Amino acid sequence: MKVSIALLMLCCLSLTDGQTDVEEENNQPNIWTEVRDVRDMMVELRVKLDMAMNDNSKMAEQILELKKENAGLNERMKISETQLEELKRENAEQPKVAFSADLGIRGNLGPQTTELTLAFNNVFTNIGNNYNPTTGLFTAPVKGVYYFRFTICGNGINQSTGANLYKNGQNIVSV
Repeated sequence: MKVSIALLMLCCLSLTDGQTDVEEENNQPNIWTEVRDVRDMMVELRVKLDMAMNDNSKMAEQILELKKENAGLNERMKISETQLEELKRENAEQPKVAFSADLGIRGNLGPQTTELTLAFNNVFTNIGNNYNPTTGLFTAPVKGVYYFRFTICGNGINQSTGANLYKNGQNIVSV
């Protein structure tokens, strides 16, 4: 391309002013106009190429930033997955604890003059075997939150009705 432009320029330089005017009168294209158009096109293309290269370099920087961010997120995800697996193992090793039971007595239980430990006759659920139906005692095998619910009813006018929940020999709640 440079060679052909140089040849065009040499051809144009060898022409005299009078010869170029004649060409214009004969409706021949003006070589100088053509050269200027090619030059303008080259300048325009060079500007567009510079802009594209600039955009390309900005995109390359953004890609590098995204790759770094992605690597960080992947590392955090791996750590989270490891922690999750560890929690799953810990949870699987923890004993499962639950029991559900009732006295199975229809009618009165008492009157009693002293407190007594009630042993539930009907044990529906005893996951972990932590409730002893013989002694009526529940032993918590692990630290945690335990939910106990009990209901008592009384129908005597001159009799008091009550129940206590004990933890390690200490009265926690009374009804």
